[in-house]
Amino acid sequence: MSRSSVHECVAILDILHEEQFISSEIFESLYSESEELSKMLYKMTKDLGK
Repeated sequence: MSRSSVHECVAILDILHEEQFISSEIFESLYSESEELSKMLYKMTKDLGK
């Protein structure tokens, strides 16, 4: 999964939250997980580039 895919998922989460398809609690949890995943992917690609 690339970081751009994570960012696409976050955009979808924003829409779902704005349209009240998901609660704020679920949004915040998934958003937090997506941030962590993005950091992990960044570190992995950085390490592979060495």
